[in-house]
Amino acid sequence: LRQEVQIASRNVVEFPNDLPHSLDSLAVGLMRQLEFKEAEQCFTRAETEYRDLVGEGHPALARTMANHGALCIRRHEFERAEQLLRQALELLKVTPGPMHADYADNLTDLALLYRTWNRPADAQCVLEEALHVTQANMDLLSEIQSERQQLATAQLHRERLDLLFGISLDGELDPAVPYAHWLQWKGEVFRRQRLLSALRANSELAEPKKSLEIVSGRLSTLRFAGPGSVWGTAGAESWQTQLAKLESQREELEAELVKKSQGYRAILSRRQRGPDDIRKSLASDAVLLDFAEFT
Repeated sequence: LRQEVQIASRNVVEFPNDLPHSLDSLAVGLMRQLEFKEAEQCFTRAETEYRDLVGEGHPALARTMANHGALCIRRHEFERAEQLLRQALELLKVTPGPMHADYADNLTDLALLYRTWNRPADAQCVLEEALHVTQANMDLLSEIQSERQQLATAQLHRERLDLLFGISLDGELDPAVPYAHWLQWKGEVFRRQRLLSALRANSELAEPKKSLEIVSGRLSTLRFAGPGSVWGTAGAESWQTQLAKLESQREELEAELVKKSQGYRAILSRRQRGPDDIRKSLASDAVLLDFAEFT
């Protein structure tokens, strides 16, 4: 990694992104070896290089700031860690946007900070936002994934659910909050398969269903890729315009399916049910025990 930094330093004019990227990688390696002082220096230099060479708003700067925040957590510099993670979050909110997986990852890092800092209510708040983003991305990917792929994606969501349960217990918070997310998560793949079955049962829906799959595939590819090679003001604006157009098309196609299929509409409505709905459906002298195992 040190040699990589040296090479990147010699080619900084031709490849300006390589130097701060190499410094960030070196800093992460040093942090893992508990060389905190030198890691701090590398992170600081990487942030400076990103700002000087490729601009303040580059999404890679957010990654370095988040890694720097992780170092501060390990050094128990919680206020500095919060500042770095919040700054990274603001950068990611602009590009690649608040529905990107990187944004959810950064929110999770912030939740871990608040948990370590003994601020469970704040941890729960930001982690719920991360779960919202993850759930939305699961919905999008489910349009184009097989059942097995959906189950694998759901496992990533489960890791954040486990963290939410732990935070709730740490801070003696309302258990209904993590349970509501758990309730939605555990039936998600089955619900999606029922939606697909409802669509297959109606031949008139074949065309809008196919269109929804195509648009969802394009949207997921564009959303998860981020601005990428089109970085720059014009490129980022073009990416955001394409993203908004595809999101609008997907909403229109879903609205068409809801309008034409009673079964599709009924299954979607059931997804909104939560703990209160279950409580109301039980007899006054009944108790429902639902076991949730988490790590």
